[in-house]
Amino acid sequence: MQSVEMDVENYLNQLLEKNKNDSSKVQKINQAKGVVSSIIALTSRPQQDDKDSERVTSLTNQLSTLLGQVDSNPVNVDGALALYRGLHWWISKADIDRLPKGKKTRQVEDARIGQSFVNIETTSNALRQILQTKGVEYESATRSQIIAAIAAIKNELRSLSDGVEFYSATGVKKPFADGFHYLLSRFVGNQRAFEERLEAGRMVRSLWTEVASMRSRLASLNKSQIRESFLLTKRIDAVDENIRRELSGVDSIYVERLNLLTKSPFISTSKSALNASNYALGSKFDRDGYVARKNGEVGKTLVYIFSLKDLQRLGALDIEKLRNQNKVVIGQSIQDMEITFTASIPGNYLRAQLAAQGGDSPSGLAARTEQRAAAEATRDGGIRSW
Repeated sequence: MQSVEMDVENYLNQLLEKNKNDSSKVQKINQAKGVVSSIIALTSRPQQDDKDSERVTSLTNQLSTLLGQVDSNPVNVDGALALYRGLHWWISKADIDRLPKGKKTRQVEDARIGQSFVNIETTSNALRQILQTKGVEYESATRSQIIAAIAAIKNELRSLSDGVEFYSATGVKKPFADGFHYLLSRFVGNQRAFEERLEAGRMVRSLWTEVASMRSRLASLNKSQIRESFLLTKRIDAVDENIRRELSGVDSIYVERLNLLTKSPFISTSKSALNASNYALGSKFDRDGYVARKNGEVGKTLVYIFSLKDLQRLGALDIEKLRNQNKVVIGQSIQDMEITFTASIPGNYLRAQLAAQGGDSPSGLAARTEQRAAAEATRDGGIRSW
């Protein structure tokens, strides 16, 4: 089996070791392994018909029955909750335009085709950025460095969760529950604009430091240093103008209450496999400077399996619920049935991935993704509804 099936395979191998002296159970476990292989083969097909879907449903029920006969102590008798993400391998227009017509270019995201993400931690942009400021890339960081960076992100976000209503000065009239929920709303509403504002906040803080240094220098000059005084004053005026430009349309929270975060600390997932499939196929939105990939593997859907206690412990944020509680201000049409995480999602919850192929329909890819989720969650008592 490939790495995407390792979690189920390891579980079955553990059962096999535990029951190696019981020939009846060994037989059932080996049957279960065959069923898992069949499910994976069917759900990995680029195209499925109704018979395939019915077969997967039947096999999943068969797997559940077999495991129930072997494992009297399942991991989670209350069932599991599935969440999904979609990744698309965009093609850069700049790379295409740089080459003569008819030539092909290797895109940055080509390296992700065929790559396995299963059992690998899902990281926020903020986590990677903070590690880079320490002079280390995520892939080469020690676990203690990663844990420290995660803690730093959560601490800064926690400082914004003060229960004090926050009013935006840039158009939204309704109050947000507090600064944290304001940032969360902005992230869900428009992730790219959110990151642009984080960067603007970083830039303004840097410019403030520069102006303070120049003003200190200006104050130290004597009357005979007229030329230097004149040049410094002009430079201060120019930087002040740059600050005003950077602050246009940017709420004060990005500048005054954030110190660490210059990239997004949030990670989006969805309760809907169809939403994830649209993202994986590149049909959810247009990306400036890029075109959607159409041939071969164009992306992936990712399957996460959690218990309700897992989600509570990880601090997962149900956007629809927060909206109904008037804690976030988000349009109904852009919620995407979203569950948002902060900093990272531990790798053990990422159970499976499916390749999105050019020509796949969103509904067909979503059906295969849901079927894989059902198979992966069998040991946890099956998928429960949200």
